[in-house]
Amino acid sequence: MTTGIVVLGATGSIGTTTLKLLEGELGKRFSVKGLVASGRSPEKLAAAGKKHNAQRLVTMGHKAGRRLRKFSGSIPVRTGRDALLEMVCEEDVDIVVVGIPGTAALEPVYSALKAGKKVAMANKESLVSAGSLLLDIAQENGGVLLPVDSEHNAAFRILEGAKRESIHSLLLTASGGPFLHRDPATLDRITPEEAKNHPSWKMGPLVSINSATLMNKGLEVIEAMHLFGLPLDKIDAVIHPPSQVHAIVRWTDGTASFHASPPDMAFALKHALCWPHSPSPPSPPFQPTEIPPLTFGKIDTQRFPCYGLARESAKMGGGAPAVLNAANEIAVSSFLSGKLSFSKIPNVVENTLSAVQGSPQSIGEVLALDNEARRIALNQI
Repeated sequence: MTTGIVVLGATGSIGTTTLKLLEGELGKRFSVKGLVASGRSPEKLAAAGKKHNAQRLVTMGHKAGRRLRKFSGSIPVRTGRDALLEMVCEEDVDIVVVGIPGTAALEPVYSALKAGKKVAMANKESLVSAGSLLLDIAQENGGVLLPVDSEHNAAFRILEGAKRESIHSLLLTASGGPFLHRDPATLDRITPEEAKNHPSWKMGPLVSINSATLMNKGLEVIEAMHLFGLPLDKIDAVIHPPSQVHAIVRWTDGTASFHASPPDMAFALKHALCWPHSPSPPSPPFQPTEIPPLTFGKIDTQRFPCYGLARESAKMGGGAPAVLNAANEIAVSSFLSGKLSFSKIPNVVENTLSAVQGSPQSIGEVLALDNEARRIALNQI
């Protein structure tokens, strides 16, 4: 019997890596029930659907749907939010891979967990904005949330089965991005192409810019608070340019456990797809003699103020992390479109955090707060 799988963001980096894994021996264990993409690459989505015998395709907007139907052949195509939410709840779906960036993934993740699905989560923004709500609905309905970010997947592997009283703290690692040694006086001249040129990972535009500002690592700290039930003062991050070690758990007996792998999302995805069983087929063993020296350093919040802002929003609690995330998405989008300089991204985030407050108690309230934060951020720009 095969496992029914749906991939959200099927034409993005997470989606394509997932589908590539399903092309090999691993694919015999899965049946692709549905693929979802925004509609920017209808030919690519249709081709993936045909290659993996997808039972249905979903895209956003009627215009995108018409374009997709030109290439989809006999595969049924549906469009819009309702179609997406219905797809992740279908009875034949066992696992939902979430590769959609930003809060666009929030409602489908909530719906999938409410339907008791296993969710392989590569989207950190949903947990940042509504982590408690997502974990509560998962617990109430038997849903399972599995982290696919390399850092959280690494921490999950180390911490699985560990006694809470034995954990001293968790350290996530950050490469430092492309501007680790850049003269701060030149940050306002950074171009989007420079900022997207990450030294270790291939990612989408939003995540690439967040990695360059280290906002990504701040969001990951908040995400880890929810996933592992640890307070902020027990979670931090360190600079680790080689991107070989992804998480470090320090134990109360003075020892530490490291989780290492090459900088490739396929390792985390494969683990999440196969959990709770061992990944199959096995991969070649990790070769410590082939990696560069493992160096670690502290994060300079003067150079990377977004990391400090993310931690501050976690201290504020309530809806502050949701406001932080929404303002950051607006600032990054404005930077990518040439309307805002790279150095001004943290200013927009900080000002919005000061202007917008709230303690949302439902997904609807989270989205309302998100919209208000976006409006305030846009007004600044």
